[in-house]
Amino acid sequence: GRQAGRSTVQNVTVAVCGEGDTYVGGVAGLMDGEASISKAAVSGDVTGSGCHVGGSTGQADRSASVDTTVDQSYVTKRTTVQGDEFVGGLVGNLYGSVKDSYTLATVAGSSNIGGGVGQRGDNSEGAGRIQQSYAAGPVLVEGDSIGGFTGDARTSQSNNIYYDKRATNQQSSADGNGQLPEYMTGADAVSDLGFNSTIWEPHANNEGFRYPTLKANPQTPPPGYLFAGGSGTDTDPFKITNWTHLNSVRVLTDEHVELTANLTSSTPGYESVGNLPANRAAGFTPITDLTGTFEGNGRTISDVQIVYPDLDRVGLFTTIGSAGVLRDVTLTNTSITGDTHVGAIAGVSRGTVQNITVDGTITGQSNTGGVVGKSDGGSIEDTKVAGTVTSNKSGSNKSGQIRTGGVVGIHRNGAVLNNVTTSVAVFGTQKVGGIAGEVRATAEIRNVSATGNASVTGETRVGGIAGEVRADAEIRNVSATGNASVTGETNVGGIAGITAGVIHDSITRAVTVSGTNQ
Repeated sequence: GRQAGRSTVQNVTVAVCGEGDTYVGGVAGLMDGEASISKAAVSGDVTGSGCHVGGSTGQADRSASVDTTVDQSYVTKRTTVQGDEFVGGLVGNLYGSVKDSYTLATVAGSSNIGGGVGQRGDNSEGAGRIQQSYAAGPVLVEGDSIGGFTGDARTSQSNNIYYDKRATNQQSSADGNGQLPEYMTGADAVSDLGFNSTIWEPHANNEGFRYPTLKANPQTPPPGYLFAGGSGTDTDPFKITNWTHLNSVRVLTDEHVELTANLTSSTPGYESVGNLPANRAAGFTPITDLTGTFEGNGRTISDVQIVYPDLDRVGLFTTIGSAGVLRDVTLTNTSITGDTHVGAIAGVSRGTVQNITVDGTITGQSNTGGVVGKSDGGSIEDTKVAGTVTSNKSGSNKSGQIRTGGVVGIHRNGAVLNNVTTSVAVFGTQKVGGIAGEVRATAEIRNVSATGNASVTGETRVGGIAGEVRADAEIRNVSATGNASVTGETNVGGIAGITAGVIHDSITRAVTVSGTNQ
């Protein structure tokens, strides 16, 4: 509700599970007068269908040169703050002040979205103010007026304001300084950040990264991204034994990590990190930009649920960089939904994906694959895929249902796909293939097969291996066999729907191909 006058909310712990329209906050929807929130701790779900939504307050006003204040407060990592416009991990719209506060909440919305503050306003009484505060939670939106700490402000403030560039998945902010977690955590963090040591408490990095906390409002254990052991080197990788450890990879994507136990729905952390109700029914949040090594050690990750239908680059990882390596892991009972560039392992890969098994349901609108949405250089090798891959654009507009493949949606820029077997049901509209929707730009597919009950269904440019092969691409030693079927309307083929590239040493056997132009 509304907090007005000289009222103070102090020393409170709030577990939130509520929804509203506008002016929605974990502690107060709207603050005005000389209202203050001090030493508050918020966790749970804060959701507004409209604007002005914040982990602590939806809007903190300022009048007659008197600030409303959020002071020495925090919002935990187990919090999701979601709205339309003016959405922030601490405050949605700030005319008052935020000082000595932090948030690790997941923040989502459409515009004026910030890890800490959605918009820092400026009216006739003056601008909102932020001092000695940080944000280190995912900001799940791409667009205008989006920031690691502040989404939008007329003038920039620094004032010892920070956001973790990896944890927030943001590289810019209207206010503050973006830093890597190594700088914002550990025994020296308070002095490095220039925070007041009488207010802030640093914590040594032990098996991961730990952020500073407030002495008068302590959080136990200290917030951070932690592992079961290791130091992140190639000889001593960080160790993953539960879902919380897996979630911690997002701030260490250039390090070496390894899976040392199977992860299932009964593994600790699943309900808060990996299950569909987590993050406001969005499930596991994709990890951004793997540039280090993820060693699976032959282990299995089961029951991953990822539902971000309006997000680009959706998978266990958003992107695997050219130096990134992911190998020796199985994903089973996987359900992943995104918009463009969608795959079980990664939305986009430019690195090395090796010895992977995937079984699940993958749904996107374009560039959708069972393993990777877009293979943009790099390699995918020694991989098996089963389940269903679908490009599914709602309504009568089917223009988005393009490039759908059992392994990759689009395969390009010299990428190599080698020694892969699929038994996937693939559904799309244009450029639909049992292995790849489209192959182009010197990319290669070799030693692959679509077998068993594999099926490919589309409208145009539909193939048992690839929907379309461009002139500068090559397919060799591939097969579509068994009870496989390829169904379309125009440009339908057992190997490729349409090709201008090179195809040799390839066969189809016992494959049903049907269409009006085969």
